[in-house]
This record gives sequence, structure tokens and C-alpha cells, in this order.
Amino acid sequence: MKKQLMKGGFRIVLFLVMVSAAFGIFLRYSGTISSGAAATTPELPQKDGTTSRYENGVVKIEPTAFAVTAPVRDLPVFDDELVVTKMEREEIRKQRLRDKGLSEGDILREDINRQNAKQLKKALPGKGAGEGPFQDPLVNNRVEANAPQVMPVPSLTFEGVPHTVANVLPPDTVGDVGPNHYVQATNANSAGATAVGIFNKATGTTIVTFAMQSLFASLPAADPCRTRDDGDPIVMYDPLADRWHLSQFSVPGLASGSGSNFQCVALSVTNDPTGAYYVWSYLYPNSIVNDYPHVGVWPDAYHMTFNQFNNAGTTFLGAGILSQDRPRALVGDPTASVIYRNIATIDPNAAGLLPTDIDGIVPPPAGLAQVFGEWRADEFGDPVDGIRYYKWVPDFVTPANSVLTVLPDVPLAAFDGRQPSGRGDIEQSGGAALDSLSDRLMHRFAYRNLGTFAAPVNSFTGSFAVNVSGVNPTSAALYQTGIRWFEMRRTGDTFTVRDQGTHNLTPGNGASGLNNWMGSIAQDNNGNIALGFSQSGTGQNADIKIAGRTGAAAAGTLNEGEALFFDALGSQTSTSNRWGDYSAMSVDPADECTFWYTQEYYAATSSALWTTRIGKFVYPSCT
Repeated sequence: MKKQLMKGGFRIVLFLVMVSAAFGIFLRYSGTISSGAAATTPELPQKDGTTSRYENGVVKIEPTAFAVTAPVRDLPVFDDELVVTKMEREEIRKQRLRDKGLSEGDILREDINRQNAKQLKKALPGKGAGEGPFQDPLVNNRVEANAPQVMPVPSLTFEGVPHTVANVLPPDTVGDVGPNHYVQATNANSAGATAVGIFNKATGTTIVTFAMQSLFASLPAADPCRTRDDGDPIVMYDPLADRWHLSQFSVPGLASGSGSNFQCVALSVTNDPTGAYYVWSYLYPNSIVNDYPHVGVWPDAYHMTFNQFNNAGTTFLGAGILSQDRPRALVGDPTASVIYRNIATIDPNAAGLLPTDIDGIVPPPAGLAQVFGEWRADEFGDPVDGIRYYKWVPDFVTPANSVLTVLPDVPLAAFDGRQPSGRGDIEQSGGAALDSLSDRLMHRFAYRNLGTFAAPVNSFTGSFAVNVSGVNPTSAALYQTGIRWFEMRRTGDTFTVRDQGTHNLTPGNGASGLNNWMGSIAQDNNGNIALGFSQSGTGQNADIKIAGRTGAAAAGTLNEGEALFFDALGSQTSTSNRWGDYSAMSVDPADECTFWYTQEYYAATSSALWTTRIGKFVYPSCT
């Protein structure tokens, strides 16, 4: 009898275990248990069209539309000259406003995107350096110390996509390099033409130019990505997949003062940028203007960051992030979704975030999550002069399990984040003052694994502009910009500063000293660093310059000094002050040594007839 009871009890226990296991499997496959996490009650999202909202603040956004394009080599050739007739009515309207006495600052129709120029953070009285003097401890630090060679000059430069209509600022100069091509994009004009140029990188000759809007011509007729070409383009080469990722925003809501806005994304079907593309249109949630987009390539996603504004363009609404499901995008899945997270719910003052972007073919180690970097300064009430990192792990299968973590701020050597009020703070010879945009990290926030997949050395580089005049910069004459650059290493979720410096060879003179700003930074596979930037002063046009650091040791300075990348022969006279809003330094995947840079300049003095230059250089020591 006892044995029968035990045998019956064992059967009951076994039955309960099997039921429990089956229920666990059901829960796991229904998405209520995520790997490495305890079981949670499943969140039922609030569904509204293409968006699904979760209680943790995550929003999953399905594509509004999807298509596969014809090869871009067969698209209509972009011709900036043809847009002149489209602009005639607008110019007549502007002249009527001038006749009524309105200033250029009142009409500002040259300014394609005013939100980019808004000063997102403002100095608080008594914070940081306060109203007193400040000497940057790293500026001009051991200039060219231990330099094994001088900064190399470019071996090739050539003109970017054509721009012949002086009606838009800024160019938003951006580009990237692949095995055989260089792809550049700029704002071309406000009549509907974000220009994309694809160049033979060996010779600099143009293969094809086209309006980015035409890339989305296969979408439904009324889709905003097809009907509008609003700019803020970003071009990224994905070295892990050998593909090209192009994007821009479409903001009909901003144009009308109400309504919806979109992010338009294209991914090359093959490694040939002149071929066909997968294209998606994504609705940005909450009727927010998705301004100043930037993109970073990471194994799990194409990560995008934004400065958010209301549709009137008058109120800053904090930072937002949008991540596209990269594995699905690479196979051209029409349902490839994006996941959105509003950073403003964590810190309403966070702004100018940049996603991490991979250089090189050695991927980050498994499990190393994407981080977004944000510039911090005690003059603005932040606890440190340094960088804040947001760790982001989107879950495209179960969006409710997506996790955003604010990592500890990483202090840098103290710097002066103050700037004059208004945006005309950079002098140039023979032109109007320019905008330094010195309240944010500058494109790109570059990652390179200097080790191996099994034994990684996770290195990150970034840059931003700081005041090096030594005094309180209450005016352009008292303001002088240098570029604070840094290299950090990452182990797990811990970041440490390996090297940093402030680059300006003539600091301490806001009135007649040179300004370095609008920088972009990257490093080759030997860990050598190159920084590209604009440089101007009261006696110098805004030239394109490059500077760099070589050697395995942390130098605390760009020990190779600087070199002229391209000489500007004119200046910008527009009183809109806009410049940039970014430039792009990248590294050739063919040899992992050659740096490529693109930046704007003026070939002749004009109101807004800017030009762009593309070129390459290499450190002889790189192997």
C-alpha cells in the first residue's frame, strides 16, 4: 500500500512538473519571459495605426510604406540649375518682405532648418566658470611633442555634389567611404532637392548624382518621403555587411504647424551604392519634429538620434532615439520595424545625443550594447564637464523588454562650455559671423575594436567645440573656439578616458586668434587619430584643416600638428550665421588606414553659395 501511494504520488508530481514546464514554454514563446530576465506580466500595447505603445515608454513603429527601388544609376540626374525656376516665386515673395522693411533675420528663408541652430543648452549664472576667466588645462598642451612626422597633406581632393543656387543654409555636409566609392549628401536647396553624389574614390570622378527624394519614388504617391525632400541627410557605410544606409527627415508637420512627421530610410540591396535600395517610411510619434537626425551602425540595429521640437518649431522637447531592426532591414523585410524611446522622460534637458558608429571590420564583442553619447558641461548645470552615456538594448520581438540604462557620467578635464548669446560667434575674413554649434558632440561618435572579437579593445572617439579665449565670452570678440577631442576605452559598461586634448595652436585671443570648430574625428586600425574641422578668424577665411595624433601612447595632444586640407577663397555674407551643421571623417575599409573627409567652404564670397570638398590622406606609418 505504501509503495502504491508513493508510486501514485510520484505520478502526480511528475504530471505537475510537466504541466509547469509546458506552461513555461508557452509563456516564453508568447513573449512574457525574456532571456536573462524574470517572468513578468505581459504588456498589452496600445495600438494606433503603425505605432504600438508600451507602459515602459517604448513605442514600436511599423513602416508606413516599403518599396524596392530601381538602380539609382538609372534615376534622373540631379541638376541644381533646374531648380532656379522653382525658386523664382519664393524669391519674389522674399523681396516683397524686404521692401516692407523686414530684415534677413526676420525672413530667413535661406535657413532650411532653423531648429538645428537653436542653442539647446544655456549657461546658468554662477555655474562652472561663472562670469570669470578660465584657462583650458589641455589647450596647446605639448604641441607636436614626440611627433615622428608632420601631418600629411591630402593626396586627392575633389568637389562634392554641385550647388549653384544660393538659397539655402547650411549644407549639412555628410559622406562615407566604401571599398570602391565615396557617397556624399548635402542640403541643396529649399525647393525640394537633397543632393546625393556617388563618386569613384580612385579618381574623384562623379558616377551619378540624384535627388534623395527620387530614391523614394517607388513609395505610394502620397507618402511624405516620396513627396518631400526636407534634408538633414545622413550617409553611412555599414562595414560589417558591406551595405549603404541613407536617410533624411520629412517634416510636413513643421511646414503646416501641425500634423505628422517622418523618417525616410534607404538601405542598398547589394554593396553597390549605384544599385537598387530597400526604402521605408516611418512615422515619428507624438507629432514631434524629428530634427537633427544622426545614425550609427551597430550589429543589432541602425540607431538614430534626434533633437525634438514641437511642430511650430518654437519649443525644444528633448532628445529621442529611433532604432531600426538591422537584421530584418538587411534582407529587405517590408515589416522591418523601428523602436522609439523618448529620452526627455528621463532628462528633459538632454540634447545633441550621438549614436555609436562602427569603423572597421572587427565587430564589437557579443553582448556589447549600443550607447549614445551626450556632451555635458557644469556651466549648464550638469554635474561634470564630460560625457554621459545611455545604454540601449532594443528588443524587436518583445518591445516591452527593451531596456534603456543611464550610465555614470564620465568626467573629462575641465573645459569652458560658455558661448556668446545668439549664433553669430565665429569671425571670418570678409564675411558675417558664423555659428559654432558648440553645445553638442559633433558627428561622428566613432567606435573601433582595436583588438579581436575574442580579445576586444573597445575604443571610442568624439569631439566638440569649447571656448579657449581665457575670458568670459560675452561677445564674438571675446570668444575663441578650440576642439576638445577624446579617446575612451570601454570594458563592460565602464568607460575610462585614455587620451584627450584641446586643439587650437593660437589660443587666448578672442579678437584676432583663429577659431577651430565643426569638427569630425575617427581613428585608423593602428589607433592613429585624425580630426577635420573648419578654421577661420578676422584675417582668415573659413579654411578646411586636418590635425592628428599618431603612436600607440596617449599623447595629450594632436602630436602631428595640423595641415591645410583645402584653402577657402571666399566667405559667407549671409546674416543667418549658419555653418555646418556637421562634417564627416571616415576611414577607408579597403586598407583601414586612409582617412576620408568632407566639409564645406567658399570658393568665392557670396551670401550662401557654399561649396563642399571631399578628400583623403593617410599616415605613412599605418599598416
